[in-house]
Amino acid sequence: MEQWDNELSVELYALGNLMWRRMGEHMRQDGLADVTVMHSMVIGYLMEHGETYQRDLENEFQVNRSTITKIVQAMERRGYIRREVVAQDKRMKQLVLTDLGRELNHRLRQCAEDTNREFMEALPPEEGTAFIASMKKIRKKLE
Repeated sequence: MEQWDNELSVELYALGNLMWRRMGEHMRQDGLADVTVMHSMVIGYLMEHGETYQRDLENEFQVNRSTITKIVQAMERRGYIRREVVAQDKRMKQLVLTDLGRELNHRLRQCAEDTNREFMEALPPEEGTAFIASMKKIRKKLE
């Protein structure tokens, strides 16, 4: 076992927790205390990709079906998204942002940009680019 094996998992876990926490702080400061960080990520995904399916969110965020079901149900209750039956297959339901979800997106996006900028200020631009590229390579390998 190489020296960095345990260090990698500890650092990634801690960094992820710090990022979630910091994003939540930015959201609370902007008066978005009722929106979770995961809800903000789903809203951002739907804004970027349009109507999508629950399994797309499972794949994008690497969470299991029961977890994403709970997230989608909560978002639907809060009025951020709605499920629409697909004409070709009545069993399938697309997830669609509501007007409220679209309105929240701009503020949530600003919170995410502030969080990302704060984190990436720790690295020179070329290291930041390499860091993100490395994370994408690792994710692709593990998926």
